[in-house]
Amino acid sequence: MTNHLRVPNENFPPSATESDGLESDSETKSIIIDEWRGPQTLKRGALVVTLSLTWDIILTLGPICFIVLAILALRLDGHTISSYGDQLRDFTLVSPTIYPILFAAITSRFYKNLARWRLESRNGIRLAELEQIFGSQSLAGAIERLLFVRTHIILGLMIFLTWGLSPLGGQSAARLVSTKVAESIATGSVYYMPLNYFYDGTGVRGDYSGLGVDYITDALYLSSLFASSSLRQSPTDLWDLPKIPQLPSTIKDGEVYNVNHGALLNGDAHYTSLLGRRVQGLNYAQGNTTYEFIVESSYVDIQCLLLNSSVPYNASTDYVSKAELNTTLLEQGPWGNLFFGFVANMSVPDTTDLEFALKKPPGYMLFAIFRFSGFGLFNCTTQATVLETSMQCHPTSSSARCQAKSQKRVSNQNNENRYPPDILTGRWIRQVLLHTWRLSGADTMMGSTSPTVSYLGNTLDPFSKDRGMDWTNLNESDFSRRLTTLFNTYQEAFSTPRNQPSTTFMDTPVLDASNSTMFNETASKATTYVEVYDTQHKWVSLLIAATMLLEMLAIGGLVLKYFVHGPDLLGFASSMTRDNPYIPVAPGGTTLDGPERARVLGNMRVQIADVRSSDEIGYIAMRSIPGPDYSGEETGDSRVELSRGLLGKNRLY
Repeated sequence: MTNHLRVPNENFPPSATESDGLESDSETKSIIIDEWRGPQTLKRGALVVTLSLTWDIILTLGPICFIVLAILALRLDGHTISSYGDQLRDFTLVSPTIYPILFAAITSRFYKNLARWRLESRNGIRLAELEQIFGSQSLAGAIERLLFVRTHIILGLMIFLTWGLSPLGGQSAARLVSTKVAESIATGSVYYMPLNYFYDGTGVRGDYSGLGVDYITDALYLSSLFASSSLRQSPTDLWDLPKIPQLPSTIKDGEVYNVNHGALLNGDAHYTSLLGRRVQGLNYAQGNTTYEFIVESSYVDIQCLLLNSSVPYNASTDYVSKAELNTTLLEQGPWGNLFFGFVANMSVPDTTDLEFALKKPPGYMLFAIFRFSGFGLFNCTTQATVLETSMQCHPTSSSARCQAKSQKRVSNQNNENRYPPDILTGRWIRQVLLHTWRLSGADTMMGSTSPTVSYLGNTLDPFSKDRGMDWTNLNESDFSRRLTTLFNTYQEAFSTPRNQPSTTFMDTPVLDASNSTMFNETASKATTYVEVYDTQHKWVSLLIAATMLLEMLAIGGLVLKYFVHGPDLLGFASSMTRDNPYIPVAPGGTTLDGPERARVLGNMRVQIADVRSSDEIGYIAMRSIPGPDYSGEETGDSRVELSRGLLGKNRLY
């Protein structure tokens, strides 16, 4: 049976004074609508029900994915970086896009089904409340209804706060997992060579009359001195061994001094030696590891006072006796000494009766620097200083990357590994040391300054050919610090030149026949730094709270949908064609949803217009208008009639 949609030829409805009947004897035109069937039940087809149920279940289970995501993020906390963890993090990064979409779909469904259920309930629903609930299917709609309906403020605020969880949940999901550096602690042993300056006989060659510097000793000393200022002031020497800073004289015994690396790099502070400590055994922890251990060492601290900046060569005995300094060298004048630059003599007091003293008396050094007109003479004290230096190493495959972190002076200096008895107490060896030190870097150019003297003068170039330096405005403290560095550097190179680095910092020293090594063993702590995942628990809590509420809305929307039996009419423009006297359609079709009715009446042309344009007071309503699909070509008269129904700002309605 075919039903017809009958459209009157008169496109404008009658006024109140005209006939109430829509049908007339005038010519009518019909449109055959195959989909417009007779009376039907509210039961939907199997395919529609299946598709709708599938979509509802998927939508309801969607929030569970984010709860699972939060649980997985909690389980990932503290684990090392992995491909699985990175994939999980990648998913959290797209969550701010996915979560709001899912939230909008679930929340809008809930409020729509809530409005439909209340609309079909026994007592119905107040229109303002219906408008508030149904219009809140988006955040913008909720705000609009709250501001303009203004009849259910508390309800509107609750709906608005519900929508506010959408960005909160999305941003929480994006911030679930970050990374941090975790620490693991291990203990072990590290080995270092003690600098007790025992003489191994390799520092010199020949007898005293024809004494020469061993080439290794000279190489160690001069290469360290010849290095650029940045290398001389760096925490490690040319062989990547950590250097020991000098302890400021103001630091008391036992007081901990935190090394000022900025002052060392700027040249305002100095090291005990330009040669570093030989360290081995940095291998018992793997990965990004920092080793911390304590090294015991000693050095000769020299404090000098300038007696005279220019002593004539023929007046040397007025300042120093021949027993204290080899005045024969001084009395030769500049022509006998111009190749050597300086001369030094050192005396150490007899400490036989002070073997067990906590602090031994200082020694003395006379230090003379040659000039053409005379020589500068310094009177110095020498004191053996024993240090405990806290070292920190951060080794890589090619570098130990060690530096001193803190220091303290040790009062008890009786340990044989701390004080250099042979070099400083043996007169002959001490004379050899001082003599060969003068020879190191000696230049045959007449009037040239030795690298040692140039360094003491704080010139930027230790190889300057300056023909005599001005010591008038000398900073005695800075001079003493530099002389301390140079003396200890040469003494270390002279004492055991062939015991300088021959193995890597990772190697463990090999035991000798007596089951010992020449190295000292010290306890160390290795801190390994590993990048791990860091789950942000506060964001996990926020995500779970927001998602649990979302899941409640999802379940509520699903349940409410199956308590609703009537057609889905709310929010569809096609629903305005129902029971509309200005849109004459054939009876029936009341079971159609909005989308179904739109498909059936898809070709109908509608308009919001003044349906009583000929009256003094207009009436605004939706009406149907003729179009090509209904009445063929529009005539001039029909266009005139249509224009008469257009709305105007100044007309009364």
